Amino acid sequence: SSSSAASDVYKRQGLQVMQTMANGITFLVCGPRAGALKIEKARAGGAFVVAQEHFTTLLETGELPDETVAELGVVA
Repeated sequence: SSSSAASDVYKRQGLQVMQTMANGITFLVCGPRAGALKIEKARAGGAFVVAQEHFTTLLETGELPDETVAELGVVA
């Protein structure tokens, strides 16, 4: 799946990849079926909520598009 392939790339970058939500995360990388409650909990904990394709771009370029949050349907 694209999710496990992405996880492999992130791990090779030295990132810790978790399959379940945890306190203290820095990024919640979401696919198209991310639950609203999970997104809300991550934002409340101070995490950046990022679409999977944008997180890969962030790792490659250091840039994150501003529209990411709007695309996920999260109200800022």
